[in-house]
Amino acid sequence: MKPRISGIQIAGVAFVVGVILATVSPLLSGKRIAFRDSSHFYLPLYEYVAKRTQHEWMPLWNPLDQTGIPLIGESSTAVLYPVRHLAYSLPISPEAALNAYLIFHLLLASAGAGWLARRWSMTSLGVAAASLVYPLSGSVLGLMSNPPFLVGAAYLPWALSWLLGPAPCSQMQKRKRTAAWLRSICFGGASLAMMVLGGDPQTALHVVLVCGFLSFVQSFKKQCRKTISDDANSQAITKQSKGGYWQRLFRQQTQLVSACCLAALIAAPQIAASWHWSRQSDRASSATERVDLYDFSVPPWHLAELISPRPFGHPFPINLRISKLIPGDGRMWTPSLYAGFIVGFALICRLLFRRSEATDPFAMLAVIAMLLSFGHFGLVWLLQQLPGTLQDTNSAAGGLYWALCQIVPGYESFRYPAKWLPVFAIAASMVTGRWLSTFQMSHFRIKRERSLLLALAGLLLVSVGAIQFASWYWTQQALAHKVPVPRDEYWGPLNIALAIQLIRTSLLWSLLMLLGVLWLTKPKSATSQSGSSRARPYFVSAAWLTLIAVDCAFSGYNLIPMVSIERERQVANQITPPKVPSTRALRTQKDNDAGVWPEGWRGSDSPNRALQVAASERVAWFGRWHLADNQAVLNSMVSIKSKHWSDFWKEANEVLPALTASERDRFWRSLQQWLAVDAISQVDGRKSMAADGLAYVFVTRRKINSQPMARLATNWQQATTMNALVHDLALGDVTTVPRLNDPAPEPEKRSAGNGQLQGGNVNSQSDGEPDRPKDCQLTQINNHHFRVTNDVTCLLVRSIFQDGNWTATIRSLGGSEAEDRGEERFVEVLQSSFLNQAVQVPPGDWEVEFTYRPFWKGPSLVASCLGVAIFSIGMLSSVAISRSAKKMSP
Repeated sequence: MKPRISGIQIAGVAFVVGVILATVSPLLSGKRIAFRDSSHFYLPLYEYVAKRTQHEWMPLWNPLDQTGIPLIGESSTAVLYPVRHLAYSLPISPEAALNAYLIFHLLLASAGAGWLARRWSMTSLGVAAASLVYPLSGSVLGLMSNPPFLVGAAYLPWALSWLLGPAPCSQMQKRKRTAAWLRSICFGGASLAMMVLGGDPQTALHVVLVCGFLSFVQSFKKQCRKTISDDANSQAITKQSKGGYWQRLFRQQTQLVSACCLAALIAAPQIAASWHWSRQSDRASSATERVDLYDFSVPPWHLAELISPRPFGHPFPINLRISKLIPGDGRMWTPSLYAGFIVGFALICRLLFRRSEATDPFAMLAVIAMLLSFGHFGLVWLLQQLPGTLQDTNSAAGGLYWALCQIVPGYESFRYPAKWLPVFAIAASMVTGRWLSTFQMSHFRIKRERSLLLALAGLLLVSVGAIQFASWYWTQQALAHKVPVPRDEYWGPLNIALAIQLIRTSLLWSLLMLLGVLWLTKPKSATSQSGSSRARPYFVSAAWLTLIAVDCAFSGYNLIPMVSIERERQVANQITPPKVPSTRALRTQKDNDAGVWPEGWRGSDSPNRALQVAASERVAWFGRWHLADNQAVLNSMVSIKSKHWSDFWKEANEVLPALTASERDRFWRSLQQWLAVDAISQVDGRKSMAADGLAYVFVTRRKINSQPMARLATNWQQATTMNALVHDLALGDVTTVPRLNDPAPEPEKRSAGNGQLQGGNVNSQSDGEPDRPKDCQLTQINNHHFRVTNDVTCLLVRSIFQDGNWTATIRSLGGSEAEDRGEERFVEVLQSSFLNQAVQVPPGDWEVEFTYRPFWKGPSLVASCLGVAIFSIGMLSSVAISRSAKKMSP
């Protein structure tokens, strides 16, 4: 008979879901995330992708970022992710759709953690606890500010449960083992594919690395225990043991490889597009050249956040992040690692009091994942803390993340060590579930763990006393001397007095949770054991879950700032400058020293600062807000930037300071003409826009001379270096003489030696705009369709980036080289001056049409359909085999 779902299990599921929804209840009551990428990057990006997918089932090119980039090539766009399609097909606003998207993945993460705990045979209490602490841990809940990584964290426990779950019992029928093996491959592969389609291929790779490593470790441990238990004089048993080890290891590795192949087939279009674009990106540089490889490394001292929710303060909406006073604290990935006091305590118990009654790889996984998240805080960093030791050496050397970049081919193309935190969170939640499932097994264990609780209580009390002394010292000494404090461009000056109060409250909260754990771990007396009712275990489990829920909800409720959707839109409408119709805009700031945001933000704090930031980012087109206005912006923010663009801005920043004011003005005018910029969006950090008594960003927009998206030239040269290109821009002549990166055919007319066209084709007017060649005429039908009438061979140059997938067709309308009207030719699209594209047009009257046609589209779609078919066949086969096995069993 099938096991029935009891009422207690239904109540447990409802309780877990209710706690998660209560923690993120502001998202259900008309608010949205107002922090980091969710606010200024993915909210407008997903809205733009949704608009495109309403008219195109598979949009490939994004013309609004820089001079155009592949839309699917950026894996974070989630163009092909089914859940994004579903969320944005609902009749709700883009903000509500993103809220639903985030909440769904939190619930999915909770269900996955519970399923993983159940697969590892934990009790109902352990399963429910894992379902709570994983999605509400700071490492996962904080990812609401980064949706693609929340998607990866949501599917992480599902992938681990199928690819790392306990192997089928050897006594199980062969048919049942086969069915279980097929299910693991299908569900494991589908989970990995959803990570990739959702925008987080790095977590999918982490799953593969974890499963591959732990399968060896588990098999080795089982082999060691088997060898010890075997009779030393029995060679037959030893041979059988060795054979079982290799068979088990081979089965696990085959399952993992098969799941990876299935995932690669299902997500083939996304993988192919991302692979092709990443090869041209700045991430293709070696690890020694990357400057952002170790960004968002977790400082080791933040391990204190495993025991207390805010031991270093909180960064917003008022700046209370006191850890910024510690040298090397670096950029913050999540406001806190806290997942509940019980999680931190269970980890300490597991590391101090080793158990041997069961194979538990999650404690080791938690330690390894945390060490990986340290990033540049490696072995050399420890040595560098000694004055004068290895100061010129990479601080990450000797660390696990550094070793991973050296060992795993291509891993350095990823970034951010903090992306290992979800792996730590799921491992810690499994350790917690196992601890809650087994802590009452012996009186001795309860006694030693209560002793550890008392020691932690003493440590917390000492910390509270130290914080009290620090508060007195700051009030009496530091303020009198007006010690300077750090200032954040968003959240203002560090308020040390309030930060100390918050830290004291955080420590007292941990002490309160410790007392709750101390009471729940109180040993039962003999009298209570004999007279206890059957209902007592349920009351104890309910008490544990209540304590965990209150703890996690208290920490997670204000983890990330949120703002009212309606009010933020109203404010943005009030301060938005008049719209200027343009083809492509350039974002600038008036005074580099003043910065982008109002100066007043640095000097003061406000409880409404999150609203000020959110509305200002929208108005200033910060991040990708220009996509919401359907406006192309040249220097926009993207997740994967072209290497040519990175090199260009790097060279420009090095050349510009040495130029005079007139030379700098000529540089920008040449840039505008060369890349078809016809509008300026300027931010003035010295000023601010007032609305409802608050200060917001000051933005002005103006139209400049209209610039054509395409132009003709009868002379061109071979491209040299990016530095030479930037110097040419400063001289103002690059717009008239294209530089071809590819081997180019020789033009029919050569220059006179001074870089100018024959016949005086360079305009000497002050605006620097070249005259159109007298023997060539260009008519633009649309952005991708042109008519060229020419007597000599000419070059049609477009201010669109050539990533290798653009093709061009020319159709004859009559002329010297094409007698047959309607004749079509395919011509090669060349890369011009690194950032543009060009085609050679022979003499005659031609229609030229550009088409974006990726070479990978057809084969990858076939592969994806094949992957879906294999998944379906595998699942149907698994069901059929399971049913036949049931009929054959007695």
